[in-house]
Amino acid sequence: MTPLDELLLRLPVVSLLAYLPFIIYADLKWRQVPSHWWLPLWGLNLPIMLYFYYSGIYTIPMAILSMVMVGIFWVMHRLDIIQGADTVFLWAISLFFVAAPFPFPHGNAQVIFYLYLVAMMILTAPVLLFLNLRRGFRGSLPAMMSEWPRGVPLLLPISAALVIAVVVG
Repeated sequence: MTPLDELLLRLPVVSLLAYLPFIIYADLKWRQVPSHWWLPLWGLNLPIMLYFYYSGIYTIPMAILSMVMVGIFWVMHRLDIIQGADTVFLWAISLFFVAAPFPFPHGNAQVIFYLYLVAMMILTAPVLLFLNLRRGFRGSLPAMMSEWPRGVPLLLPISAALVIAVVVG
C-alpha cells in the first residue's frame, strides 16, 4: 500500500466523524437532515471506495458484508424501524467504513462497528424507559422503551457506536 493509499484510507473515517456534529444537530433540532447536506460526504467517499475495490485494498468479503448490511438497513427502513437520516448515515457507514485506517485489536472494522451498534441500541432502550417514566408516559414496556414524542433520535447511539469503533477498536 502506497502512502497515498494510507492517506486515502483515513478520509472516509475522518469525513464520517466530521459529519457527526452537523447531522446530529439537524436531526435533534429539525428531526430531519436536508438531502443536499449528504452530497459532499457521498461525493468524496464514493470515488475513494471505488478506487479501493478496483485496487484490491477492499476485498470481496468486505463488499459482501457492506451490501448485506445496506440491504438489512433498507429492509429496516421499509418496515419503519429506522427512518431518514438514520438510514442514510447507516448506509454511509456500511459502505465507507470498510477498513480501519489503523490496526484494530479485535479484527474487522465493519464487524466491530456492528457489534458496538447493537450494544448502543440495547443501551438506548433503558434510557428511553427512564426518560419516559420521568415525563409521566405510561404504556406497555416495549412502547416505553422505544417511543419518544418527536421520534427517537437514533443518530445518537449510531454516532456513539461509530466513535467507539474508531477510537477503541
